[in-house]
Amino acid sequence: MGPLLLLFATGLISCVICMYFKFILPATATFGSIPYLLHATWALFISFNLFFNYYHCAFTHPGKPELFLPSSCMSDSDDDLTEDDEETGGRCHGSVVERTRPLLSITEGAAISRVNAGGGNSTAAADGGGEGGRNSSNATASRGSMHAGGGGRVRVRCGYCKKCKGPKPARAHHCHVCDQCIVNMDHHCPWMNNCVGYLNYRYFVLFLMYMFVGCVYAVLVSAPQFMAMAKSPGARRKPSPLEMTQHSAIMMTFVLALSVGVAISVLLGWHIYLICSAQTTIEFYQNQSHRSRARQWGELWSNPFDVGCKGNWQQVFGPQPFLLSLLPSRRPPPPPLIDFFPLEDEDQDQRQRFSDEGEWTVDEPMSAVV
Repeated sequence: MGPLLLLFATGLISCVICMYFKFILPATATFGSIPYLLHATWALFISFNLFFNYYHCAFTHPGKPELFLPSSCMSDSDDDLTEDDEETGGRCHGSVVERTRPLLSITEGAAISRVNAGGGNSTAAADGGGEGGRNSSNATASRGSMHAGGGGRVRVRCGYCKKCKGPKPARAHHCHVCDQCIVNMDHHCPWMNNCVGYLNYRYFVLFLMYMFVGCVYAVLVSAPQFMAMAKSPGARRKPSPLEMTQHSAIMMTFVLALSVGVAISVLLGWHIYLICSAQTTIEFYQNQSHRSRARQWGELWSNPFDVGCKGNWQQVFGPQPFLLSLLPSRRPPPPPLIDFFPLEDEDQDQRQRFSDEGEWTVDEPMSAVV
């Protein structure tokens, strides 16, 4: 089904482009005039970016875990993995997250736990009464309600994929359609016949962006001719086959661009929000669950990968200026905020669960700050 949708989308886009140059553009400006050249140049620019980003997203692998894991994690064969390794994430037990903000921000009056660097003993701290005054150090520590003091490096355990039978980096998910783990997987797109992940997410967003711009442009150019056709009282003579074809092309372009533009605008706005908040579509629903559970304990959950809107945008589009980052380019995305490395044996005794899924685990003693 995926290849058919890929060909259908290509044919539909090509059909609209041909109708524009064949019927709409000649009716908009005189051939060879400056307005004609400006319209044609702009249309060619949008068309090139549409196909460039579409096919790069469709044929670029979204990101295999082995591209981001060290050789020490991938050198172990599946036969060497024990049941304990499968439960703890294989031989690669940790990752480092460079952060400039806390992992968890504790609300006023909520009980928190202080974990010392010596033996991991917790003592409750409270600010006020009510729910914040209860002695809940053990319960709070078990849920990982702590953050790295001073914005240091936080170790997060690498997960283990039972289907791939190998280590799974943080923010990676197993795609049941592709039957493999994808780093920063957002979703599997049937129109791309590919997963949307770390290596092709920029192409996907740029395709949506240029598709939206193209739809708005097509609506604005074809709207005057469409309205003129709608207001005409009716032809006194039978239109020629060429005129009928031109009218059909104008109507099809206007209706198709308007309907697709509305749908694309919603999808584009959604992904811009995800980029600015350092989330994928899958992580959005997971983070909603994290926030809900933290709220039940009077805590405020914070995304550890969120480094601000500008930093999050640069994690997808790179450090280039805004307009330059939107131009077609095959440059790879910036390296992720996570460095994976194997932990020492003595560090494994310090693990604290952070989520029920077992993919994110704090491996370093950290102190919470009120």
